[in-house]
Amino acid sequence: MVKSSKGEMKIEKINSLVTTYNSGIDHVKKYLLPQLKNCNVLVSHQIIDKKIKPEKKFLGKNVKYFPLFNKGLSKNRNNILKRVNGGISIITDDDEDFISGFEEVVRKAYSKLDKADVITFSVLDENGKNLFNLKNKVFKHSVFSAMKVYSQGITFRTNSVKSKGIIFDENFGIGAKFGAGEEQIFLKDCLDKKLKVYHWPTPIVGHPRESTGRKWNENLIKTKSAVAIRMFGKFFSIPLLIGLFLVRYHKAEGFSKKEIINNLIKGYKEYLNLKKENKN
Repeated sequence: MVKSSKGEMKIEKINSLVTTYNSGIDHVKKYLLPQLKNCNVLVSHQIIDKKIKPEKKFLGKNVKYFPLFNKGLSKNRNNILKRVNGGISIITDDDEDFISGFEEVVRKAYSKLDKADVITFSVLDENGKNLFNLKNKVFKHSVFSAMKVYSQGITFRTNSVKSKGIIFDENFGIGAKFGAGEEQIFLKDCLDKKLKVYHWPTPIVGHPRESTGRKWNENLIKTKSAVAIRMFGKFFSIPLLIGLFLVRYHKAEGFSKKEIINNLIKGYKEYLNLKKENKN
């Protein structure tokens, strides 16, 4: 809750920032919107398939709909981020299943952590297990704990983030040059801009582990390298990555240590080249 101009306590609005893609809008209408009746809902519908047409039907008094005709998850998220104002915003994928009463959990956390700009919440997988490997307590995020968080469960004070000009890096995320890591970069940018970022251990949403996890392949290894450079700079990222991959080598099935290091170097070079291209 926050105080009004008259000194009265008022309930903060919660914005659900829904991103969906092509026919995913059908799932949003049927399953997701009924869970979000007590929120302001902004839907960014990315349409690549020519057979899919923008929605013309009324989706609800609390729903605003924005079609987008290009590719990339981060572009989809930014399409909606630039349109939301005030309140507390929740990043929402179209396959999430919100836990009953999540709105009050979010409000309670921001009331208790009244200086927080960003709060991540726990997320449960299909078996009721925590999706994030984080401590089961309230704590202030470091860069390294933020790296364990996916987009599900990320919330923020809208004005805090927008006042700092923070958006999702469109070089990262599904459909971009590097197909992952946009949420970790987003949180790192929040930390770099001196926003106060916390974790609150109560779960607010469920999400399938399989669709969140990614199988190791050449592109993912290169992406991990690019994410590290984007977050830590080109001088500190490679030693960190090599150590990380060698310690967790068993997760990269089918790759020798040499192949892992070669793909890390490829990702390193590709990201630096992309930065040069973007400057020109």
